[in-house]
Amino acid sequence: MKHKFLVKIKPSKKEGELIVIKNHGFSLNGIDNSLIYINRKNDEAQGLDGSSENEFIGIRFELKSGHIKVSSDIFGSIPMYFLQDKEGDFLLSNDIDLLVKSKNVSLECDLSGCNQFIIFGHTIYDRTIYKKIKQFPPAANVVFTRDSYSVEKYDKSFLFESVLPRNEVSICDLGAQISSILKKTFYDKLNDHDNGKQVLFGLSGGLDSRLTLSLLHDLGMSNKLALFTYGFDINILEAQTAKKLAGYVGAPWNFYELTDKKYLGAYEDIIPNTHCSTSTAHAHILNYLSDHPESSMLSTYFTDALFGYATDEHKRYDTLYDCDYFSVLEHFRKSLSPDVYHCTYHDIEKALSTYNPNMNVSSVNEYKYIFERTPKFHIALMNEQSKLSENIINPFCNIELLKLLLSIPVEYRYDKKILKQIILEINPHFLSNNFSDTSNQAVYFRKDFKTILKSIASNFGSVVLLMVRGINALLFKLLGPDHLLFDKRATELHSSVLHRSFSSYLSDSLKRLETNGIITPGLSSELAVIRSFGNSNLMRFHALDLDRAMRK
Repeated sequence: MKHKFLVKIKPSKKEGELIVIKNHGFSLNGIDNSLIYINRKNDEAQGLDGSSENEFIGIRFELKSGHIKVSSDIFGSIPMYFLQDKEGDFLLSNDIDLLVKSKNVSLECDLSGCNQFIIFGHTIYDRTIYKKIKQFPPAANVVFTRDSYSVEKYDKSFLFESVLPRNEVSICDLGAQISSILKKTFYDKLNDHDNGKQVLFGLSGGLDSRLTLSLLHDLGMSNKLALFTYGFDINILEAQTAKKLAGYVGAPWNFYELTDKKYLGAYEDIIPNTHCSTSTAHAHILNYLSDHPESSMLSTYFTDALFGYATDEHKRYDTLYDCDYFSVLEHFRKSLSPDVYHCTYHDIEKALSTYNPNMNVSSVNEYKYIFERTPKFHIALMNEQSKLSENIINPFCNIELLKLLLSIPVEYRYDKKILKQIILEINPHFLSNNFSDTSNQAVYFRKDFKTILKSIASNFGSVVLLMVRGINALLFKLLGPDHLLFDKRATELHSSVLHRSFSSYLSDSLKRLETNGIITPGLSSELAVIRSFGNSNLMRFHALDLDRAMRK
């Protein structure tokens, strides 16, 4: 048991109590007995200096007369779940499995949470797949009284206090400023960790992992790393690029092949304990950490949110109802029961309730990606990894850095321009032609078919990729998954894994979920046929995982 905690809180008319039942890998810091913070031991206790009320990392407990207020940080850096036990007290944990096994409550599935997990890959707002177990939304206060609780998102305006006009700041100056912050953060984090053991780091060869590698190389710390890259074949572009980058910095590197056996192993042994906080489709690093239980891991989670993955080129003054969560929900409306549809609609409204079109984000979708999607997906996955690892180091959950990046012009974050500038500032060689651009963004991200056809020469890579994937779609339909052209830009072949190793599982899972009234016949039919590619195959994994959790 690595990073897990379980606490009981007892609100009362007098000052409430916080009782630690289990604690592995976390530290408790307090200003006094009425204000307590829980942090991972390698995270500084930001917030203890009494700066802004919500500028903290971890979980904050305020024990007051009549109630206890518990707050999650803006990153959701420690996902937390809670239930009310038979005695009326509340149990809180970063490990939902500890609550499930506590036997202090009868578990019944939450139909809206179950369907949300299948469609979105995570539940929305405070919902889980169980009625009696709730989760803390990121950037939220949960107030517990003796008889009840209430959940409310807190104001994020402190993140947007200053916006830098484009004519007053250059992207070069910003690159230098951000690289300075990152160098200090990385140096402090890695020095604090210095126990003589190498730190695992998943190197994809993409911009996010290049940034991390360039920083550590510049600091003379790349010798602390043990690099690995995962994928379905060692000849994929990500693996070949990562191998070259590892050679350049002189760090050991190995390839972790994603075989059907490893997906099946995760499905049977790891995923059931996560209760749909992550999925078999994303369990490869959990598998890898299971094989390296004494290791620590360096994580780049939250970099996409920071550096503009979801940023549009120009600012849009939209409303929360323009969020793509609603369009996805509308797409599946006929496949959901009316109750599930309406509950999910209201959950999305609550999750985005603090969105303001005047905030310095390009759209409601970028806001959603930073403050709901990334915490519920990437940070939740990191939390699962922390249960298997000696230590998880994440330098990017940094309030100073987030405030700075949310103050810069939107167009500097678009297409990760600022990230490229930071790497150029640190070491331009990491962006040289010696290392291929591994992202699909390089060949078709934000390019529609007409754009590609207008300039075939400059979009040659896009044309080739579209041809390969088009031919493979046909071959998959005619011959199955074992006769496809090699796609060097693919990392995982979910369709092939589903077809070869999960077809019978999927059929049985959909029947059980439909028979038990968890999904409608319409959604079951929609998921019954495995597609050659596309995000719908992730939904099939989610259905498998949900059924596995329900059977457990």
